[in-house]
Amino acid sequence: MKCPVCGKQVASIEIAEQVWHDVLFKENGTFKFYQDAEFEPIGMLIRHRDGEELCDLTPDHELYDSLVCYFFNSPQEPPEAIAHLFED
Repeated sequence: MKCPVCGKQVASIEIAEQVWHDVLFKENGTFKFYQDAEFEPIGMLIRHRDGEELCDLTPDHELYDSLVCYFFNSPQEPPEAIAHLFED
């Protein structure tokens, strides 16, 4: 895969997430705690094969949402918006 920020070959991507926990209260005063109930990706740190500088991909980047959807949903083929990053 090519880096969407600089075009170098990607070795790995670390996806940072913001996590929410839910506490639901019942009428009798008891509660149920749901750990890690909801996640929201908040950024990606891209490591390149050459081992040099890292790139930071933030949610305001035009390809961010397409990449998040692709990685989390794992369809067979990348969507058209990001297909060029996966070409040789």
